[in-house]
Amino acid sequence: MNMSDQLSRAARLTWQHKTLWWLGLLPGLTHLVTSLARLWFFQYARREYLPLLAPFLADGSPLDQWLFTPEVIGQFFNVPVLIGGIVWLFLVGIIFWLLLVLAEAAIIAATLGIVGEKPLSVGGSLASGRRFLGRFVAIDALLFFPWFLLALAAMVVLALTVTSTAVLAVNQSSTTSLFSALGLGLSCATLLACLLIPVSFVTLRFRTMAYRDAIINDATPGSEKTIRQTVRHTWQMARRNPAEVFILIAILWGLQYVFNLLLGVINLPLGLATAVPAFLNASGGAGTAVSLLVGLVTAVLLAIPQALLFVYVAVAWTLAYLDWSHE
Repeated sequence: MNMSDQLSRAARLTWQHKTLWWLGLLPGLTHLVTSLARLWFFQYARREYLPLLAPFLADGSPLDQWLFTPEVIGQFFNVPVLIGGIVWLFLVGIIFWLLLVLAEAAIIAATLGIVGEKPLSVGGSLASGRRFLGRFVAIDALLFFPWFLLALAAMVVLALTVTSTAVLAVNQSSTTSLFSALGLGLSCATLLACLLIPVSFVTLRFRTMAYRDAIINDATPGSEKTIRQTVRHTWQMARRNPAEVFILIAILWGLQYVFNLLLGVINLPLGLATAVPAFLNASGGAGTAVSLLVGLVTAVLLAIPQALLFVYVAVAWTLAYLDWSHE
């Protein structure tokens, strides 16, 4: 397989077929909602936490005396609020995950339709992708089980750390005991979180191939394989084309890394310019409203190129896996 030709072809298909652009709006929404959630958090922090920090910053009170005040304990170590926040983040993460899986399934179906000279509409692509949504969820459940165990262990350790810290703070324990428990718990949680990075990288790339295998090789009626057979066949395809798989992973990962780095360079000063005034302006007013409006417009504009990159990467993987399947 000529890698440069395949990547160029993926770019042409992405640019020429606007149906793929509309499908990219689904993952683009996740970036937009994340940016809006960040703006909301700054508003919440400005309203709830800034007044608590004001006395500490004004008179330079010792950290332990300030930390053990009833107001600080009630806000920073509110266990029901922390648990509710974790549950809310979990539910939002599930919704985002399903949207991303549906978007990728629809883009794969649309790409195969374009290659087969039977292009699908946006609705047809979503309908075709929805047919494979259950299989994709099952593939993720199988592939991400080791990752899930690590993440669950990290969350349990973190929850125990927060709970024990809150109990020590309420019982007016010594600063040494408080920070020892906090440091030990955070160290264990951080170690588990670091293990998630390589596991996530490998799993995400392999599931990308398994998604395509599920659609390309199970497209005809009566040819459906079980989830384990799909994963096993994907592994066989990867073993047959190790160099090309590695090169494609390196190129697309490098492209995404550089792209996100450039967006970060653009987004960081804009984010600080909008979030910091909104955070520091305790009285709200026109300045806060303008900062939030600029942050909203920035989030929308940055979500568009991120959505197009998602589409291009999905198309490139689909074309590559289709070529390997034909071989």
